[in-house]
Amino acid sequence: MRTGTAPLAGGARKRPSASSRRLRPSAVLLVLFLSAPALGGCQNPHQRYVQRQVDAYEGEFAVLDGGGWEPQDLIVSGGETREHVRITYADGADRRVVVESGESFTGYLGCDPDSPPPSDPSPDYYVCAWEGDLVVTRIVTEEAARNVGVEAGEAFEVRADLSGRTNANVIRSPREGSESPQNSTVDLVEVGGYLRQAAQEDREELIETVAEVMAEATP
Repeated sequence: MRTGTAPLAGGARKRPSASSRRLRPSAVLLVLFLSAPALGGCQNPHQRYVQRQVDAYEGEFAVLDGGGWEPQDLIVSGGETREHVRITYADGADRRVVVESGESFTGYLGCDPDSPPPSDPSPDYYVCAWEGDLVVTRIVTEEAARNVGVEAGEAFEVRADLSGRTNANVIRSPREGSESPQNSTVDLVEVGGYLRQAAQEDREELIETVAEVMAEATP
């Protein structure tokens, strides 16, 4: 008569022990390899910084779409209320403009072409008017034009109301000084035509592009 342990009913196999159920080293390495891209993205400090900036602003904002303008920097301003988003753009000639936008942002001069100008103080150094869908503010005196680095009669700022939700304006970037020869050749009216409301994919692309620029500029 044979001795020993009787087989399990129905031919079922014995349940593996806890030690045999542990992941093999090769399986652990495979899991880490597959998750590496996601872990690496989370560890990028520049992306985290820009992501926090974008997430901190819950309203709508504008981007430039066209003309070869690429985002270089992003700042959310306005204290706790996060009033507007400021994005610096550069083109292939390293000319720079700044796009500032927000639901309550009215630009630097707050010029309203549909209302009479205030009598005191009189803004006799600039005029603004509708040019197509843009409000264009032009400096009209030589002295004021020199102070801001433009020619008399040239556009100082352009503003657009996008979908009734976002006010956006474009100015030359002061990064290289008001008399920067590169920035003085920018046609702000043309650049203003590239303004549009930011979509979700624009936010994601903005985070990635600005983070790359920041990483390249880091020693």
